[in-house]
Amino acid sequence: MATRALLAGVSPNSFSATLYSLNDWRTSVASRFRTTRARFDLKDRGSARQRGYDARWQKVRDYHIRANPLCVKCEERGRTVVGKDVDHIIPFDGLSDPKRLDGYNLQTLCRACHNAKTARQGAR
Repeated sequence: MATRALLAGVSPNSFSATLYSLNDWRTSVASRFRTTRARFDLKDRGSARQRGYDARWQKVRDYHIRANPLCVKCEERGRTVVGKDVDHIIPFDGLSDPKRLDGYNLQTLCRACHNAKTARQGAR
């Protein structure tokens, strides 16, 4: 009975429009928050060059991707997928770490496998 009294002056159409605009607002705020947060996270990471991905890395990466064009994780599952990312099997610690440019420490991964590995490493 109290619900009817509260909704007495509200037509079904205006109620739906209000509910829709509220959901639209929530989505917009959440989207802006994610974008802003990602922007701050990227600022804290430093540039690619500062993280060790310089011209020397680019040459090693290009050579590796030409020699090993397929995703190793997908190959293990019996799928043939072209790899886009060259990944360090064991993460390197700074520019002077020999693992940074070591060809035996690299593997080719497709974007999906690389994102999954990166997410698992970030969760640790």
